[in-house]
Amino acid sequence: MEKFNKSAIVKKIIGTYLESRGFQYNGTDPERWCFSRVVGDIRQEVSIEKIHRVYLRLEFRTNAFGHLPLYAEHLVPKEELNEMSDMLGLCESHDEESFIKIIKWYQKIIEDYGEQALESISKPTTDAHPTDETNRILYENHQNLLVQAQEKFKLNDNNTPEEIIRKISDVIIETQNEEFRDIVNTLIELSSLYGDIYVKSFKGTWEWNKYNKCIVRISCKFPLQIFPLSLVISAWRESPETSFQYFLDEFNYTSKLVMQFSK
Repeated sequence: MEKFNKSAIVKKIIGTYLESRGFQYNGTDPERWCFSRVVGDIRQEVSIEKIHRVYLRLEFRTNAFGHLPLYAEHLVPKEELNEMSDMLGLCESHDEESFIKIIKWYQKIIEDYGEQALESISKPTTDAHPTDETNRILYENHQNLLVQAQEKFKLNDNNTPEEIIRKISDVIIETQNEEFRDIVNTLIELSSLYGDIYVKSFKGTWEWNKYNKCIVRISCKFPLQIFPLSLVISAWRESPETSFQYFLDEFNYTSKLVMQFSK
């Protein structure tokens, strides 16, 4: 593969614009180039993910609870997206020319949609959300919580992912009218069950990330991270009746990604 200074290109094309909007360059690591700013008490980030050396993905992220990152596929017209990326929103770069073309496209997306995108994910959606404390409880006690949850909900290691997801959904539906403070410990238990599905199905590992979140990381060519506690609380809060399909879709989507990027 052709060698050239990718960081210099990113800083020149995207960094120049973002600095004019109050962002600072946070440097690069094996996973991304990152720019950030703080608005009030909300940290906003614009990043370019590096995926398996040749793939790129533009990401907008904040630390406001209740919001997942936004990507190019959420913002630009489908026709434009199909022209520049694959169905997963990944852009493939094999040389300097293609890299510059992608970065210039990202710069246009940031300029056209960036402020609106970041604003839309900068207000916490609810007080019923994971905290550093509940994430830490899950991370430090996930194995004990799993055993406890299996006994409590009459499950074991022989249950299929679909059976476990069905039980998680049933409990969420049964407890949907309870106060969050009264049900949070049960939701942490359910999160241990949900995370364990990914551990066992895809050889995932429980980890503590730099955003103070408990995740399950799946090792493949595409850097996959699952946020069990956020997903479970979100389903309980927003869509109890459809939570089974929600969890199953997430699991099936992850399965497809693992298959695609394990080839």
